[in-house]
Amino acid sequence: MTNHPFIPIIVGTDINAYNMAISFHEAYGIHPVLVGKEPLSFTSLSTIPGAIELNPKLGEKEEFVRFLKKVADKYRSKGKRLLLIGTNDLYVRLIIECRQALKSDYVFNYIDEELMNNLLVKKNFYRLCEEHGIDAPATYFYSCETDDRFVEEVMFPVIIKPSNGVQYYKHPFEGMQKVYKVNSYEEIQKVIDTIKNSGYRDDLIIQDFIPGDDTYMWDSVFYVNSKGNSELITFGQVVLQEHTVTAIGNYTAVITRYNEEMMLKLKGFLEALNYVGYANFDLKYDHRDKKFKVFEVNIRQGRSSYYITSCGHNLAKNFVDDLIYGVEKPLTLLDEKFLFTVVPKAVLRKFVDNAKIRKEVDQLLRAGKYANPLFYKRDKSFKRKLYLFMRQVNYYRKYKNNKWS
Repeated sequence: MTNHPFIPIIVGTDINAYNMAISFHEAYGIHPVLVGKEPLSFTSLSTIPGAIELNPKLGEKEEFVRFLKKVADKYRSKGKRLLLIGTNDLYVRLIIECRQALKSDYVFNYIDEELMNNLLVKKNFYRLCEEHGIDAPATYFYSCETDDRFVEEVMFPVIIKPSNGVQYYKHPFEGMQKVYKVNSYEEIQKVIDTIKNSGYRDDLIIQDFIPGDDTYMWDSVFYVNSKGNSELITFGQVVLQEHTVTAIGNYTAVITRYNEEMMLKLKGFLEALNYVGYANFDLKYDHRDKKFKVFEVNIRQGRSSYYITSCGHNLAKNFVDDLIYGVEKPLTLLDEKFLFTVVPKAVLRKFVDNAKIRKEVDQLLRAGKYANPLFYKRDKSFKRKLYLFMRQVNYYRKYKNNKWS
């Protein structure tokens, strides 16, 4: 381990965990410790993690605390603080819920439990949006506790998705989708019945479908320091998202943009809530009324947020400067054109429907103003390179065979 006064403990083994791990390695030469439920090829085949500690019961609250305390005991070192970072909703929720038990061993920057529930439970979140003047799609809620039929008057098509994603994924079933797009009341009822039969008992969101391809989706990343001051705001236009039913909404390519009005509007929203840590907004531009509509805010960095590292605002360094060194930075509104992608160039050139954006993507590729974090040059694993090559080939097949609009 390098001679820095901290050791990163990253909870997760997926792409998001890999992006955070290489951010630490890029900035400090550190090989972080990863903690997860199972090995995933993004990280298990990598030479970047210094160690990967696995526990199949990590998603259970009592075991989460017990295992993280065991990890703390193993890696505690004189003069070094343990910096704890979650990389998915479940792990961040557990860090927040177990704050009192973990804070004697770790430092971290996350919101409190009350605010977490107001942001992650969509009924609460959309109420906050309305109170603070943040536009959102027309939204209805259906409780899976009831046997009533959904009878609200809606314009089709509509989107159906769980209000509580953590609980939803605890009840897997055949044909499970992240988001359902339906065109009739009969289809709505069929989706409701299927999800209820899985054991899910929280609310379902039934929401206006905003027309437009992937390039109508937008992404905004914030870092708000532990004192509640915004230090970084970005705004990006999605080029492509995943098109498979289980992964829709995961962005695979983003171009950074600058929109001061929306950046400051979202900043005001977070500051009014006394937010801290990373935040990642998902939005869609509605050409019908020319407004950006917010779908949700992730209370962590997203898997596509690595582009801020590429633009000089290292994901890891924001945590370290804030929590380890106590350095406060002035606010930056990112204004640098850059392309983030985890898909091959051939996919971008073939499957981006918007001709203007496709031309811009090609210009950024030719200018070398792009990054794919999965191909981190200092990761020397040959097996991982082989795995990534096959994954890139598979991406082409997935976009060819799956269409979402």
